[in-house]
Amino acid sequence: IIEITRIRSLEAKNLFTKEKDYERAFGIFLSLEIDPNEILQLYPMLNSTEEIIALKNSKDNKDEKSFDTLKSINYLIHYLTEQRSRLTKQRLYLLTIQNRSSMSKSLSNSTINSYLSTAAASEISLSTIVYYRQLSLPDVEALSNIIDTALFKVYIIINDALVGPLLRVQNNCDMDVCEVLLKSQNKYSELIDLYRGKNYHKKALDILISKGELPEESMYGPYHIITYLQKLNKTDFNLVLEYSVWVIKNYPEESLEIFTYEKFSSDEISRDIIVDHLEKHSKDVCIKYLSYIINRLNDTKSENHNKLATFYLKKILSLNEEDEERKQYEEKLKVFLEKSTYYNPKFILSQLPKHSFYEVRAILLSHIGEHRKALSIYFNELNNPEMAEQYCIKYYNPDDEKVKNVFLTLIQIHMEKQKEGEELSEKILDLLNKYGTYIDATKIMEIFPESTKLNKLGIYFEKFFQELMNRKHNQKIIYNLLKSEQLQVREELMNNQSQSIAITEERVCRKCLKRIGTSVFVKDSHNSVIHYGCMKSQKKKSTIIN
Repeated sequence: IIEITRIRSLEAKNLFTKEKDYERAFGIFLSLEIDPNEILQLYPMLNSTEEIIALKNSKDNKDEKSFDTLKSINYLIHYLTEQRSRLTKQRLYLLTIQNRSSMSKSLSNSTINSYLSTAAASEISLSTIVYYRQLSLPDVEALSNIIDTALFKVYIIINDALVGPLLRVQNNCDMDVCEVLLKSQNKYSELIDLYRGKNYHKKALDILISKGELPEESMYGPYHIITYLQKLNKTDFNLVLEYSVWVIKNYPEESLEIFTYEKFSSDEISRDIIVDHLEKHSKDVCIKYLSYIINRLNDTKSENHNKLATFYLKKILSLNEEDEERKQYEEKLKVFLEKSTYYNPKFILSQLPKHSFYEVRAILLSHIGEHRKALSIYFNELNNPEMAEQYCIKYYNPDDEKVKNVFLTLIQIHMEKQKEGEELSEKILDLLNKYGTYIDATKIMEIFPESTKLNKLGIYFEKFFQELMNRKHNQKIIYNLLKSEQLQVREELMNNQSQSIAITEERVCRKCLKRIGTSVFVKDSHNSVIHYGCMKSQKKKSTIIN
């Protein structure tokens, strides 16, 4: 067999070199299980970067002198692709029969898993593996490096559009060789694919930044580097932080896309690191990120809520009062303080400058139960009694000691504005008429001056007494309903007590058919008698079955 293989190999080489019959030559090469290095020796030009580039230029310029060489390279592509497939099968076979510990000596777990998933997707069956059976796993990897690198070179010559797809899948291409050729052809997109596949992420990111700064480049702008960073594993999170700085400084709006990517914001530890990172490099981006994790991811960490409120406040103070952006941030701060329950109101209060931010101060005071102070701000500082009224409507709760007298407090604050001996203002009377039913009448009488005319309080008392009558009427209805229910229960009890059962010596249990005698018994729904013990036993069996 060895001699036949040698003779046929010589025949194929003669067809290749003398007759230029590449189709028949490669047909024989493919049928023989010989070392692919022997075939590659027929292409010495592939060992020179200059000759590879020259061949590519000849192909592009349709130079007839290189016609035969280029024709043979087309057949070589088919041959190398087939050898690559055979190596994949042998690799899968070896990985399958070896245990994990032996595999890890030569391959990383990620490489193993990648090859296994590739093989599974191709539905490769172990029963079909007949190639390269004499090769060990290190041999397979070494030969794979030669095959993949050669395939890369001929792709550069014949059809460089195939280079990217080769580099984007698991491959064993020689990085140094590929790097030189790709740079010589200005194929930086493919070079980045190469670096990504080989985990040379810093090199890829450096290129993306350098190209991202040049308007004439196809990779200009932030999106290529953002996409690259998003695809990095969490184990490379430090790289994400390092290279995100360029995006944050130059494209703050777009930089948020890096950190809101689910992979990086899914756990509290990562969020804390991101918040610290953004706080260091851009408060504006940090505000948006905090808003995202609080409103979209329902983050409840008190520190983050305190930070967002504080950053809103600092942003507002940095803007001119006439600035429209300031008004927008003021509204965001108020909405956040109203909605959130996880920040520390006393801490935020301590951050507020004096004699300003009155509406914000009122919201914070409401969160710590200082309702009188909050109402006083609306009434005295903001000069907006309507807001004070709405505040009372919002917080009134008859079952909460802190706010059940909030309408009374509002009237007291109104009265503090009145001069001594002055009649009650129309506003006070209006509030009393509108919300009097929510106020204890005895407390109202305590705060009104003795000179108050009762006819001024007519509408209030009318509503107050009407409310009392309504309550009394409702209580009477409830009393009558309860009384009726009591009579029904009593009647049912008397009816049950009036019934009797005669227990004679002949009376037997419906369940066990034994005499009742002096045993404890019960009457069932059929008006029959049954031993109490039999009834319990029957119920127990029924429960087990169910």
